[in-house]
Amino acid sequence: MGGSYGPLTDLLRGEDYRVSSIVTAFDSRVLRRFDVLVVSGPRAEAPFSAEEVQAVHEWVKGGGSLLLTADHFPYSAPASVLAAPFGIEITDLSVYTTDNQTSFPFAELGGHEVTRGLESVWVFFGVAVDFPSSAVQLLPCDTTHEASPRGVPPGVSADGLTMAGVLEVGAGRVAVLGESGMISCQEMANGESYGFCAEGAEDNVLFTLQLFEWLAG
Repeated sequence: MGGSYGPLTDLLRGEDYRVSSIVTAFDSRVLRRFDVLVVSGPRAEAPFSAEEVQAVHEWVKGGGSLLLTADHFPYSAPASVLAAPFGIEITDLSVYTTDNQTSFPFAELGGHEVTRGLESVWVFFGVAVDFPSSAVQLLPCDTTHEASPRGVPPGVSADGLTMAGVLEVGAGRVAVLGESGMISCQEMANGESYGFCAEGAEDNVLFTLQLFEWLAG
């Protein structure tokens, strides 16, 4: 995998993960080859068939781990179909700070082994995710955050929402992120950087590693 996810692939391979792409439809035969399935920011209007959604759900319940990342509106909806069977809703509520920053750090983190030892985790223009009560919110919003449908102001308080969480389902595990930039690296032509290569976002590297450690555990 190259592009903005090349650095993520390099990071994981440096930790002795074997990384490969799936270029066919998801089914039990394909999925049984993997311990962790990463689905990042699907953008097709209907990226997965009902059969694929069911196959992923059954695979997770049987012990597989799913990492699903959404993206900012209008690209948040396609990922929802994979999240829904786990009781997780990927909303169209864009999250930003009360001073209108769409890239910002979360300093108040949910207590979990994924966030252990971290001072902050940066996010880069994403949406809120609604988890069932059995999940752990990793990046809980508070009164310093606002959210608005489709990113159109005026917004409302995002207090109580989250931009990332984890959930155990049967023998498996699920993690959903409200945007994919936090575990990737994008260096723009204008010199700006997003993801774990951005200035101040160094803790995102450890966040990414501990997230995959939890998923692979």
